[in-house]
Amino acid sequence: MTGNVVSLHDPRQHAQQVKARLWNPKNARQSSELDVFSGSELRRRREAELKQREEAKRAEADFRREIALDDLMRAAVADHAQAKRIAEEIQIEETTPPPKVRRIIRAVAQAYGASLVDILSRRRTAAIVRPRQVAMYLAKRLTFRSLPEIGHMLGGRDHTTVLHAVRKIEALVTIDAELKSKIDGILDQLAETA
Repeated sequence: MTGNVVSLHDPRQHAQQVKARLWNPKNARQSSELDVFSGSELRRRREAELKQREEAKRAEADFRREIALDDLMRAAVADHAQAKRIAEEIQIEETTPPPKVRRIIRAVAQAYGASLVDILSRRRTAAIVRPRQVAMYLAKRLTFRSLPEIGHMLGGRDHTTVLHAVRKIEALVTIDAELKSKIDGILDQLAETA
């Protein structure tokens, strides 16, 4: 026998050749030799193969999920351990609680000669904007409040407005001695009333 010629006298050999053609994607083509397997047998084999592939994909996805969860757990434990280590190194002492945002706003308003209503209003005149920005800067620096919370307490402003104010005052403090002394005076006033 040579090539594709199949002996009709040896059914096992014929079945092996048909099976090889059936499962080899290079040789996959319609042939009358595929009719050796009944349609239901062929369907059953294809379904079994698809089922095995799906199970393998599910097992791989489960394995990847477990690895990702393990990585997250390791990272969380490491972060917790690092935070604990830093806290022990610093040995945070009990101090007076940070000033409240409302107290900071009142101190800034008093230092700048503005009213509390003006600082909380929507007005954007230069005489009001600078004290408002200083109040946002000090609230972020002295309290544990988030940017959205500070913005809400200062007239319902967006967190990006607070972030802009904090960054602007941080930059101005390094170059404007008058602003720095004004902020130091407000900080001293807040320390006295604590």
